[in-house]
Formats: sequence, structure tokens, C-alpha cells
Amino acid sequence: AEWILPKDEQIIESVVIYAHGGGFVAGSHHISRSIACEIALKSKCTAVLNVNYRLAPEYPFPAAPKDIFESLRYVVKRLGVEKERVVMMGDSAGASLCVSTLLKVKKRAASCNEDLMPGGC
Repeated sequence: AEWILPKDEQIIESVVIYAHGGGFVAGSHHISRSIACEIALKSKCTAVLNVNYRLAPEYPFPAAPKDIFESLRYVVKRLGVEKERVVMMGDSAGASLCVSTLLKVKKRAASCNEDLMPGGC
């Protein structure tokens, strides 16, 4: 993954997590860098995390969804960005990974009756 900081931000307060397309077998954060930079410049977020998730067939399912989920976990739990200040975006397969991650978070929150990504659930 790579961070794109539009204004030399020192503090990351809001994040767009961007996942590239490529049918789960192609693409990389290098190819989507121009899109991620455009998002960084035009959005009000202080950073874009351009994720380079693992691709099939070298890394079979569920490697890619795990990578996107762990990116979200990292931003919220390790960096301390409030979950309301995180946006997930992607194109094609990347959009699918973002939606599946958000559904996983919703399911975990409902089953555990806790906040985003509880440790024990």
C-alpha cells in the first residue's frame, strides 16, 4: 500500500481507502496511483491509502478481502482515525472488495453487539 497526502499533512484525520480494479487477478497500486492522487486532491480527506491487495491465483481467496479488511482495521485501530471519517472506494474488483469489507464489519458489529472490528469477534 502507499499513502498519498495531498497537502503534506502531518496528522491523518480522515482517510479514503482505495482498492484498484483488475478482476482480482491483475492491477496494482502503481496502476491506480493517478486515480488515488485525483481523489486526494479533490476530496476533503487528509490522506488516501492506495491498497495493493494480494492477487489470485498466487494468493487464492480469501487473501484479497483479508487485505482490504486489515487496511481498514489498521486505519481505525492503529492510526486512531474515527470510523465516521473513513471512506472506502474502489473500481471494479476493488469496489467489490470494499463492499464485502463493509458487510463483514456490519455483520461482526451486529453479532458481537460491539463497535467496529472488535478484537474478540
